[in-house]
This record gives sequence, structure tokens and C-alpha cells, in this order.
Amino acid sequence: MNNSLWHKIISLSFSLTLLLTLEFAVRIFFPREERIEQILSILNEDTALFWRQKNNLNTLFQGAPITTNSLGFRNGEIKKEKEKNSFRIICMGASPTFGWGVLKDDTYPCKLEKKLQGSMRKYSKVEVINAGEIGYTSYQGLKLLRDEIIQLEPDMITVSYVLNDVDKYRFFRSNGKSDNELLPKNKLLVNCGNLLRKSKLYRLLKRIILSESSINSFYLENPEMVPLDKRRVSEKDYAENLSQFVDFARSNSLKLIFIKMPVNLQSSKNIPSNKEAAEEAEALVKHALLNNKGKNNKASFAELIKAAEIDPSSGKALYFLSLYARGNGNKLLSEKYLKLAREKERSHCEYFGGIYNSIMEKIAKEKNIPMVDIVEAFKNYNKNDPSYLFLDPKQDTIHPNALGHRIISDEIFRAVLELEERLETLNKKS
Repeated sequence: MNNSLWHKIISLSFSLTLLLTLEFAVRIFFPREERIEQILSILNEDTALFWRQKNNLNTLFQGAPITTNSLGFRNGEIKKEKEKNSFRIICMGASPTFGWGVLKDDTYPCKLEKKLQGSMRKYSKVEVINAGEIGYTSYQGLKLLRDEIIQLEPDMITVSYVLNDVDKYRFFRSNGKSDNELLPKNKLLVNCGNLLRKSKLYRLLKRIILSESSINSFYLENPEMVPLDKRRVSEKDYAENLSQFVDFARSNSLKLIFIKMPVNLQSSKNIPSNKEAAEEAEALVKHALLNNKGKNNKASFAELIKAAEIDPSSGKALYFLSLYARGNGNKLLSEKYLKLAREKERSHCEYFGGIYNSIMEKIAKEKNIPMVDIVEAFKNYNKNDPSYLFLDPKQDTIHPNALGHRIISDEIFRAVLELEERLETLNKKS
């Protein structure tokens, strides 16, 4: 073996040893990761669905033990062929369906299964499958139904999507396009990315780089870091997706129940932007960015301040004010503006959450589909019992706690029995 080959082998061995040492050091000295990294740790990027929960997980996530099956669902293994005379319900939705922050037995799909076992005696077995996927929209859910859920031979599906439809950001490919504008991603690139994300060293370096680029985006005009304008699913597309859920279910003889979930972001103000004010503020922000030309000039700062005053419900001017303050070394002011920008976006999401829930009501009525109104159910429960129904009034006002899941399961339980009774009556008459 010649010296050149030996040198290459030694160099490669040294590089691998160095990388492994750094990886080990990062795991020892940087054990804690940010919230977004904790979420990404249980997800894999997907070519068509953007991401999926990792399969065969056995970990702790958001204070609760999490196990997933070979499909990535928070469920036991599923037999593709059902038992004779059994009834299979598949609960489709996002993190509230998945059971974010609660034990598996406390999730509404699990509770629903236990309730139905003793109440639907004409079936030898009632099976309720939790197909909740963290961060999913109605667009992803519809594709999941068509490509995979239908192969599991469900008799009924429950559909609950809204929280992520009204959002603007996603875990992967958050580039300002709506969900239906994204094309399938190259499988090799996706697999390479999933492999790299297993490294904590890679995740740490990426976090540092992205943090620096976000600070400098005001000057570099990096489009990936600019606040996004489009919601992941528009109002029109949300209505169309729900309609397609109905059409697909009927064409495949599936029973369907919509679940209207609360978008409980506890925003300070729930006021939409005035159109004229929003357009004027948007023009000022664009001019401020163009006028800045890589410098922290006071004219740009003044324009951003004016934009925030003209349109108080917009977070974009506040976001760039945060970057401006950070670039001038004023970290406290930067954090103040960033906090305000996030509050504005929460306000918009909560406002649009109400609009999208109204769209679900309208589609359910037009298509004669039963809908379980959890928004109203939570309100009615709190009239007699003030118990908090979400995880944490300060840290997590979005995801239902164990009591919230129990109420949801009670409401769906009644809806399932009513639907079965109604269909049985119709069959007798026919």
C-alpha cells in the first residue's frame, strides 16, 4: 500500500474520530435543546407530506411517554385486515388528536374506544385508531386519507384540522408558500436530511447559523427569514379540503364526523387588519428595507415605527424593528419588539381560527355531515365547572389536558351513537 493511500486513510480516520468526539461533547455539554428541536426530534421529513412522526418511537415528549407504531401513529400495531363484524374508527387531526402533553390512555381516541366497546354491542369489536399527526393541516390530512388511511379499511373517520391551517409556518420547507403550492421533494435529499438531523452536533451548528442569519436578514434581505404572508391553507382551500373529505368518504362508503376544535391562543386582541392601513404599512416596510441598503439608518427605523403605528395588528414592522434593535446592540428592545410581533401573529391566528371553524360549520350543514362542536362543549362545561381544560394557562393554551380530552371523547361518543342510530333507522325504512 503506497504512502498516498495511507495518508488518505489516516486523514479519514482522524476526521471521523474528531466528528465523533465533537458529537459526544455536544451531547454531554449541550443536553437541552430548544422547543422546536424537541419537536423535530420525533419527526422525519417526508417527500410528499412534508413530515411524518417517526415510527417505532419510545421516548419522552412534552412531559409524557410517547410510543408510535410502524406507521408513526400513537397507536398499537394495526391489522390491515379487520376482524369479522368489527367496527373501525380512525381519528384524524393534528397535535390535539395526537395527545400533545398527555398520557396515551388520556387521549380522546383511547377514551372513545373504551366508551364504545360496551355500547356498540352489534359489533364483536370496536377499534379506535389515533392517526393524529403533529403540525398537520387539512391539506396533509386529506392526502394522508387518500394514500394511507383508506388502506386500513376504516368504517368511520373523524376529521379535526384548523390550528395549523391558519398558521404561516411549518416545521419543514417554511418558505412562504401555501401547502398546496409545495411540490414533492427529492427522496434522496429527504433521506440525507433525516440522517443528518440525527446528529446533535449538526442540529447545534444549524441553530447557530440560522440564528445569525435571522439577525442579519434585515441587512441581507434573506427571503427565507422574512415574516411570511400566506397562511398554510387559505379560507377557500380549507373549504375545498373539507368538501373533498366528504366526497371521498361518501365514494368509499365511509361514515364521517367533523370535529370543531378551539383555537385558544389567548391573544391580547382579536382584531383583523384594516385593509387600507395594512396596505400603507406594507408599503412603508418595503420602502424601509430597500432604503436601508445594509446600514442601520434612522430613516428606515422611523418608517418601521410609523408602519407599526398605522397598522397595530401587523407583526411584520415589529419583526424588522426587532432586527434593527438587535443590529444596534439593543438586545432588550429587540426582544420586546419580537415578543410583540409574536403576539400580533397569535391574535391573527385566533381570529382566523374562528373564521375557519365557521367554514367547517357551513360545510357540515351543506353536506349534511354531523359535527361535534368542542368549542361550545368547553364553554358549556366551564359554566358549571371552572376547571382549566388546556395544558397550561401560561405556557400552553392550545392543547387540551386530560380533562379536556375526556370532554372531547364524551361529545364524539354521543355523536357516533346518534349517527349509528340515525343510519339504522334509515335502513329499516328503506
